[in-house]
Amino acid sequence: MSFRISHCVGGRFEKRLRHHKPDHPRTVVYGLLSLSGLDHFRGGVQRERLELISKPPIVLVQLAPKGLHVWSDAHFCVSAHTREGIAGVIPLKPHLQRIRPGDAFTITEPGFVLNGLKCLCLNTDYDPATGVVRVSFVCETDAKYPFALGQDPTPPEPQVLEPVDPRYVTPPQPGDWTLAASTLTESGTQVPILLVTGSVENPTAEAVVFAYRPYGVGAEWTPVGQDDPNTIKREIGGAITPGTQYEVSVTYRRGNNFSDPLVLSPVTAGELTTPPTPDSVNGSIHVIKNTVVPSASSYVAANVEGSGTTRVRVAELIYTSSGSKLVLRFNALVDWRHEPSGSFTLYTEVRRQTVSGVGDIQILQENMAAPGDTADGITAKWPIDLEDTPSAGSYRYYVEMWSTASNMTAQNTRSRFMSITEQRTNT
Repeated sequence: MSFRISHCVGGRFEKRLRHHKPDHPRTVVYGLLSLSGLDHFRGGVQRERLELISKPPIVLVQLAPKGLHVWSDAHFCVSAHTREGIAGVIPLKPHLQRIRPGDAFTITEPGFVLNGLKCLCLNTDYDPATGVVRVSFVCETDAKYPFALGQDPTPPEPQVLEPVDPRYVTPPQPGDWTLAASTLTESGTQVPILLVTGSVENPTAEAVVFAYRPYGVGAEWTPVGQDDPNTIKREIGGAITPGTQYEVSVTYRRGNNFSDPLVLSPVTAGELTTPPTPDSVNGSIHVIKNTVVPSASSYVAANVEGSGTTRVRVAELIYTSSGSKLVLRFNALVDWRHEPSGSFTLYTEVRRQTVSGVGDIQILQENMAAPGDTADGITAKWPIDLEDTPSAGSYRYYVEMWSTASNMTAQNTRSRFMSITEQRTNT
């Protein structure tokens, strides 16, 4: 949100002052005096009695070559100020303490109800405990002054508020988020990932949603879940192909409403590097019968929020196998609900693909039903234990979850653990 602040009324730079009427020294009136007339006034005996005030004008004082003309309190208030139909109080950030009573300011914030409205500050109240400045204001119409002075017989049109769609969510702005190519090291293997860094500058956003896709080929976006608005970093592992350009979109969510996406400039994914073959001596593999090699494992306590009927990846691991049996274990705390009394089925699927994204196959699919009525949610641990024996190579195993209902009230998967152990043998 940006502000343009001026001490401007009616298109002229003016001072709010009080002065004593020449013929009634004890009478004090308030008004406005343009700088164009200030030099004439300073030539008179009232020069030393000018002083700034911080209250809205009550009487307009206009200087003319023939002398001082004072418009009555009633005339000016009825013909000008009472036409202003928009007033209120707006909370602002502490640096806007510079707005003082008598200042005119304009807010520039698309989608905000006061966008483009010129306002006159009536009073300010700063709360140091919260850092909030509350500005009391009334809208300011420049054309009311010529009308009140009889210079224009046509009354100005009252200002109106910009229609606001309550479903509108302010999107992320360029520069809020950046995309870079990076790598993760899993069991000695360096895996290319996409690294998104930044911060959510929209204070009303309840979640930030990331998605990615190959750049320039018209592919569909692949969602990678919804994160907390305090998120400052997102690592996207997914099926990232080395040497391929990718772009990432960032969207904000408030309730069931989503902002327009910010699409970040594409980057080229790095290369996949694997360590030397374990237990090798002069190129020959030496293994001990039925030994178990150190497993690859991952634990993430943070929550991953589901997306209704859309698959959301909740865990993944990359492992380089020598061709022996792999034991995969997964567990997480799930809390999926469809309140009140809504039925749904929660699906979990384990899939395997090569690191380059080839040969994506289903290894296991499980589901649990919540029939509704009093059973409208599933809150439990979700353990998976399975075996797989692919040929030697590097593989990505990942777990996805989704629901058969799109309007879920809770879709939380947290405390996610996943491990892969290889049982190598020489038999």
